[in-house]
Parts: sequence; structure tokens; C-alpha cells
Amino acid sequence: MTMLISTVQQALEEFVLNFIERPYLAYTEHGLHALFFTALFNRLPPQDLYTEWGGREVCVIQKEYPTACALGKPQRQHWDIAVLKTPAESACDSYDYLKLAAVVEFGMNEAEPHLLDDLERLSHPGANVDHAFAVHLYRLSRPGAPFSGRDWSAKSARIVTPERIAKLTEDKTITAYYALHDDTGKYPTAAYRIQNGSASRLGQRLGNRTELNEVGWESENRETDIITACALRFNGYAYAEDHGLIRTGEDDSVDPPMPYSDYSRVLRDFLDNPDWSLPRGYLLMILFLLQRGLIKEGWLRWDSHEAKVVRMLFLETCRDEMPSKYQIPDIYDQWQRQYRPYLDEYVRLIEHRHRTTLYTGKAQP
Repeated sequence: MTMLISTVQQALEEFVLNFIERPYLAYTEHGLHALFFTALFNRLPPQDLYTEWGGREVCVIQKEYPTACALGKPQRQHWDIAVLKTPAESACDSYDYLKLAAVVEFGMNEAEPHLLDDLERLSHPGANVDHAFAVHLYRLSRPGAPFSGRDWSAKSARIVTPERIAKLTEDKTITAYYALHDDTGKYPTAAYRIQNGSASRLGQRLGNRTELNEVGWESENRETDIITACALRFNGYAYAEDHGLIRTGEDDSVDPPMPYSDYSRVLRDFLDNPDWSLPRGYLLMILFLLQRGLIKEGWLRWDSHEAKVVRMLFLETCRDEMPSKYQIPDIYDQWQRQYRPYLDEYVRLIEHRHRTTLYTGKAQP
């Protein structure tokens, strides 16, 4: 997955979460297109916003860009939102037929036939699309007293459920996002990501953080994924043991006594006084231990002192080659295959996050 597609996914998740909190920002579906266009535009780094075709500057995000062919209809269609491949390519050397990295089709308060039409076009073999996304939204209010004349009644029999969309997309390479806001309380106000035949509920946002929901939300926070993959390619436990850096013993407060390993002193010393002149293996070990102790457990706040150290360790060590002795084979292979080819993009992302974060004081785990 490229950084561009990851950014599209992050923007979509933020968009549907925002919709359930603020469902009346836009009066119509076309207004929602404009909101998403703006959100995605603001997320992309300035150097990724534009490409060139035929000597002209072109925005990579397009509204109502035409489909590559008629897709089984009488004439060519138009995508709600399209993201151009970069550098720009065309199947027939025309600005009207540029290849697409991603498209997003929207529906608000629509019944199943509208959704089926979107899914059919998104999965059509002539669609000329690398990544296809469908967004299906509902805004429900009280029968007889709707907030808007465009709202649906919560009693409507035409509401499509996340489970139904999962069934409709299980044999398609389409990622769907679903959000429903219900003023009546009949349905849970919630957002979902639907992929590979299953629906996962997205977490509710708390300020600038996201609370993970208990119903199986798999984090798509790209920064977390990147840093985790980088940290776990190196076996920090083995390095610490080989260099005598851990305190071991037996916990006699339980019966029978249990062996334990204590890495807290090593971490605390480094967090209090980071020393970037230490051996590379030591720095890799610290990044590994911080992932296991903070990121893995969901305890790391990304505006904390610890997060600052984590980002700096990533930027310092992400290009290091791993000694074979300390490689964790499966994760190392995944890093080399899925992350290393895009490392320049990932470094720009982490540098941007590091540069724009207002860090707080030290917050011990």
C-alpha cells in the first residue's frame, strides 16, 4: 500500500467519524463530496498535491472525473472523487483518460439499488482503478418532525445495514465505509469499515485522540504501523540479554515464585537522558522496548515526551541494516517487502508529525 492510498484511507475514516458527530455540516450529498475533497487536499503533503500532464499542472484529486469506459451504461460515467496516479499516466495519451490510483463513491440516505450500482461500477473490469472505496451514510430523525426534509425516518425499511454491505462486498476488492447518525436512538450512531466480508466498528474520537472500540476496530493509524514494523524487525530482548542490560530474578510474591525480566531501568534512563551516541544496537533495542511497553499496549500518547523519543529513534535508525543475529525473520521480511520500498515517503510523514506536534512534559507509563 502506498502512502497516497494510506492517506486516502485515513481521510475516509476521519470523514465518517466526523459525519456521525456533525451530520448536518452539508445539506446534500454533493456538499459531502466538497467536504471530503477539502479534507483529503489538506492531508496531502504540498509536494504530492499536483502532478504534470502535457506540460500542464494537474491536481491529483479530481471531482467528477470520467470513467475509463461506459462500464456497461449507455455512456461514460463520472466518479464522485478520483485520485490520479502519479506520475500521471494515460491509456490513450489523453487528459480525459488518466489512470486512477483511487476513487470514492458516496451515497447518503440511499436504498440498496443505489449502493449496488456503485459497487457494480467500482468492481467493473474496465474501471481503470487501483483502489475502490464506497461510502454509505445515513442521517435519521423523528418521523413527522425531521431536522431536515432530506432526513430519513428511523422506521424506514430501506436502511441498509453494515452486515448487509459486508455480504454484498465479500467477493469484491472494495473497501466500504458506513456511518449512521440516528437522533431517535433506534440504531447506534456509529461508523464502520467494511472489508473482506466483515464490518469493523470505528472508534469514537476524543479531542485529537481516538478511543479504540471493543468491537474489533483494527487501527489504521499509519504512523503506528510504520514505527511498529520498524521496531519489531530487531529482537531487542535478545540484544538486552546478550549485553547484560536487564535485571532478572524471581517474584516470590506468588507461589510458586515466577521468573521475571525488568527492562524498566534501561528505558527510564534513556527517556530521562537520551544519548544518541550509544551503539546502534542499543538504540534499536530501546525502540523495540518502547514498542512492546507503550505502543503495543495502547498507552503511548502521541503528544508525549515518550512519543517524541519514539519518533526520533525511528528517524535515527530506520535505514539501519539488521544484523542477522537479531533479525525477527517474518517481521524483518515484511519490513523489507512492504515498508522499505516506501521509506522516503514514511520518513517525510514521521518528520512532519514530529515537527508539527506540540509535545507535553514527560508522562511515565
